[in-house]
Amino acid sequence: METEFGAFDGSTNVIRALASLAFVRYGGDYSRDELLAALAILQQGDVAPGAMRGSWAGAMGQTQFMPSSFLAYAVDFDGHGRRDIWNSAPDAIGSIANYLGRHGWAAGARWGYEVRLPQGFKLTDADSSRPAAFQSFVERGVARADDGALPRAGEARLLIPAGLSGPIFLVTANFWTIKSYNDSTAYALGVALLGDAIMGRGGVRARWPVDDPTLSEADIRDLQTRLRKLGYDAGDVDGRIGESLRAGVRAYQESIGAPPDGYATPALLRKMRDRG
Repeated sequence: METEFGAFDGSTNVIRALASLAFVRYGGDYSRDELLAALAILQQGDVAPGAMRGSWAGAMGQTQFMPSSFLAYAVDFDGHGRRDIWNSAPDAIGSIANYLGRHGWAAGARWGYEVRLPQGFKLTDADSSRPAAFQSFVERGVARADDGALPRAGEARLLIPAGLSGPIFLVTANFWTIKSYNDSTAYALGVALLGDAIMGRGGVRARWPVDDPTLSEADIRDLQTRLRKLGYDAGDVDGRIGESLRAGVRAYQESIGAPPDGYATPALLRKMRDRG
């Protein structure tokens, strides 16, 4: 996901990139601190200066770790004496596993399941905003899309990335661990579904509503601004759809008696504009 399966891990000299960003104080002290971490990596001898390649922002190697993450989580998984996330697939995979494990990944547990909601399901904001027992969803008629059994123990919450007409998932804490690696729902879902495919599990059964009209960046900013004026936490007014905006949309939908699926659509924005 980060590097096209390791095919491209960046071509920018990380020290030069971070020094430039630190000079202009990009992100305050963040870039300076990452530059110091990168120099510490060179001092420890894991990589030669010329081989320390990455992105314009300093993300390095197949894992796209920032230098501070490298120092905290990179491992010498193949035992060759250095942590090489650029050229060693075992080191890259082992380092990612170490990162996920240190961020709470529960071994043996699934990230989630695609599910079907029963006719007339009473959706609430709480279904997506906080976890509940799998059994409580079963008792309300929620079923796996592949007709398998949901776990009898454990907790999950609903993830509705494309509205009630699209795929719907019950996700566990492992899903949010994936999101700690990259705070994007689409990214985390992509990683999760790719993992399922590698394990031989079926793909998504519901159809993605690819023909649905979408909001422009200006529309999203308008939606965020309107939600904030109404007292809902919609995150920064940045023109991007993230968890904060979805949560704000769900709360607003629930307040007007609409199913709180968190799906930001042009129709929802028009309704808000009509209400003034």
